[in-house]
Amino acid sequence: MMRSHIIISLLLVLCAIFSSCQKEFEDSNNAPINTTVDFKAKINGVQFIAAISGAVRRGSDSVISISGKSNDGQIIAFTLADSGVHVYTLGINSSVNFCGYEDNNGLAFSSNEGINPGDSGGNIAIISIDSVKKLMSGTFNLKVFRQIDRTQRIITEGIFNNISY
Repeated sequence: MMRSHIIISLLLVLCAIFSSCQKEFEDSNNAPINTTVDFKAKINGVQFIAAISGAVRRGSDSVISISGKSNDGQIIAFTLADSGVHVYTLGINSSVNFCGYEDNNGLAFSSNEGINPGDSGGNIAIISIDSVKKLMSGTFNLKVFRQIDRTQRIITEGIFNNISY
């Protein structure tokens, strides 16, 4: 139960970051467009596209935070111990590297919850970090779980391209 509270808190902080710091890509009619997709994935086979640019931070505490929010309110957010260009493993007992997902109904799921190892986990690959332009790119595939009702979401074909940090 404690992990659920941590994930929910993380997602709330990320929502605040999105609402105050990030911008949507808009056309001349002020409608969001997806011609420059910075962050996308499939959630249970349904396309997720971040309408708000994914946020990446490389803080002094050596943590990478990556997140994206869709027009319908879904959020995918990662927190990773910064090891640079690397494949990060997420698992049921990981408290350092994890992913939180919030669906458009406000239900929170996590990559480090579950009863069995197959309930959650996966990996995130940071494939490039451009320290001059301050851009990061990578891929991800994982499962997230909601302990309270034992439901799972499968996130596949995840990519983030040239997200600024």
